[in-house]
Amino acid sequence: MIYILLFVYIIWLVSIIIYSIYLINSFFTDAPYVPVKNRVIKKIIESLKLKNNSVLYDLGCGDGRVLLEAIKNNDIRAIGVEKNFIVYILTKFFTRKTNIEIICSDIENISLRDATHIYLYLFPKIMDKLIAKISYECRPGTRIVSCSFKFSGLNPDEIIDLPKHKDKMCKTLYVYIIK
Repeated sequence: MIYILLFVYIIWLVSIIIYSIYLINSFFTDAPYVPVKNRVIKKIIESLKLKNNSVLYDLGCGDGRVLLEAIKNNDIRAIGVEKNFIVYILTKFFTRKTNIEIICSDIENISLRDATHIYLYLFPKIMDKLIAKISYECRPGTRIVSCSFKFSGLNPDEIIDLPKHKDKMCKTLYVYIIK
């Protein structure tokens, strides 16, 4: 009986330590981990309009669920970028049996030159930092889908209202196409 209690205590302690590291790490990022709602993921994939051989980047990929859904019915290259190390480790675990590539890095440090599609669910402050990078690195026709937030100063090519729900997040998708 004592061994069971000791085991439970150790699991509890490890969980507290991991969660504390996650919280501390969240203070040093501009984008906390906020998972996209399951009810929205299929709409995100539809709005991306992926084709075979597409190269999809999920910037701030979180747990990788958008990428996992994207590869289900598409022969694409899927790359997730996650800065939060704890979330990155969990995402690597969730996507380990797939061909999804997960990169632990700041978004500004990766090249988007081969992207044909980009998905992001980031705060406007971060998105506005990325405008120049995306405009410079992405080729014409690159399709960008943003959940809930839009680039300030840019008009979206398409606005998709999502099914109404009691939560405040994930109400709109903004679609941009690089000219």
